[in-house]
Amino acid sequence: MKLSLILAVHNEALFLPYLEVVLHYVDEAIIVDSSPFGQSDDGSTEILEDYAMRYPFVILSKGIYRRNDG
Repeated sequence: MKLSLILAVHNEALFLPYLEVVLHYVDEAIIVDSSPFGQSDDGSTEILEDYAMRYPFVILSKGIYRRNDG
């Protein structure tokens, strides 16, 4: 069995250090840093990029996503 984490974030730099604990228990993590206004501007993007470099199973998607875009 494979355990996947799917997480949408925007300006969550204060809480992202807790993500490191969870990453030890999942097989893959898909993290989307976005909102209708763009990527986070509080340092979240840099934290997530660091996780993606250190953990090869972390997939990071960044950009502007609107509701009902599919």
